[in-house]
Amino acid sequence: MVSDQRRGPAVGQFALPFLILLSSNLKRNPNQVKWVALFILIMRVVDITWTIGPVFRHEGSALSWVDFAVVLGIGGIWLSLFFRNLAGRAIVPAQDPYFKEAMAHGGH
Repeated sequence: MVSDQRRGPAVGQFALPFLILLSSNLKRNPNQVKWVALFILIMRVVDITWTIGPVFRHEGSALSWVDFAVVLGIGGIWLSLFFRNLAGRAIVPAQDPYFKEAMAHGGH
């Protein structure tokens, strides 16, 4: 069972996005899916901060610029490695014999 302290991030990372993404109209709009994904990422950062933050802080201290710089720094390193690896690979399976047929039916 999820404790009361962990229920908030679990709802924000899974339950709420799951319910929102049940709508097929929303999933057809990439811009709206982007916002749901961004919400999930923000909730993940909140969850990690909620989980490990008290270990590194003294009582009464607030968030500092370093907290955000670390997330941006590690995220920037990850994104640069991701895009460097993505550049050398095909995004669509061009050699797939069923690819043209799949695209003719809306990609599904």
